[in-house]
Amino acid sequence: MLLITHLSPASTFGRGWVINLQKDRKYEQNNVTDGERKYVNNLQESTGVRPDFDKIETETSKMTNQAELNVCSKERFMADIENHEMTVLRDDGLYRYIQFKQPGKIAYHFELVTWPGYLTICGDMGSYTFRRISDMFDFFNGPGINPHYWREKLQAVDRNSGCLEYSQELFEEAVKADFEEWEFETPEQKGDVWCDLEREVACHHDTLDRAHDAAYHYESKYGHRFEDFWDHDLKRYTLRYIWCLHAIVHGIAEYKANAKDAS
Repeated sequence: MLLITHLSPASTFGRGWVINLQKDRKYEQNNVTDGERKYVNNLQESTGVRPDFDKIETETSKMTNQAELNVCSKERFMADIENHEMTVLRDDGLYRYIQFKQPGKIAYHFELVTWPGYLTICGDMGSYTFRRISDMFDFFNGPGINPHYWREKLQAVDRNSGCLEYSQELFEEAVKADFEEWEFETPEQKGDVWCDLEREVACHHDTLDRAHDAAYHYESKYGHRFEDFWDHDLKRYTLRYIWCLHAIVHGIAEYKANAKDAS
């Protein structure tokens, strides 16, 4: 970042940075998500001890694998915003409006807007609104991103990109995984069926519905069928969703770093 501009006359920059996160956590326990509640109940049943609520985010982060993050790497994000500057348009406690962009251009610009309990990111790569604790800058407290856990906190998603999309690659992997579970009398049968699958099923289906239809309507000449194909998750996170998560974490880090320098 080359420049930090403060435009709010009532700016509280550099003051009021101690947030009572424990109080916020306690208050929000009555608003936990289904995923958090399931995690807590499973641990309690297996160990007999109710886990610390503050550890939930750390544990659920394990549900996100590296392949999901490769949709948009941090390195790609940093290259996109290399010449961005930060402008603080409002900084009044939990009410913030911060802009990140390259002067004179709108490519890859984004804005962070917060009010009690909410954070919205909007800009060239989409718009997403999250809700969790009073100060959402403490919720997105890097250094990495957690697409799975944070998706549970979404209140609104970008109408063009969303946060999930059909993946042809995951569909092909699911077809192959089920195929490997089938039994054949000879290697020739297996090779014959696989060639048939590549031609009839594992070709390029461009939508989730077409992919499911192709699988469920298939039956090999030896009677093989896809059973419980709905159990496969054929969606991945969109590039824009992952990009915006990087932007949130990076923007908050820049804001806090400059606030500390100004204090």
